Amino acid sequence: MSEPLPSSCDVLVIGGGAAGVAAATGLARAGLSVELAEQRAALGGAYHRQ
Repeated sequence: MSEPLPSSCDVLVIGGGAAGVAAATGLARAGLSVELAEQRAALGGAYHRQ
């Protein structure tokens, strides 16, 4: 089930593949407010589709 995104954040990362998760993690560690949007129920991107 999808949840609404917050009204504000520093960065919105689109895609929960390896690059998206890495980007979101790095940005959060740098102190930014990060939201990660993924259309599927699980993270992993193409890794889970193979």
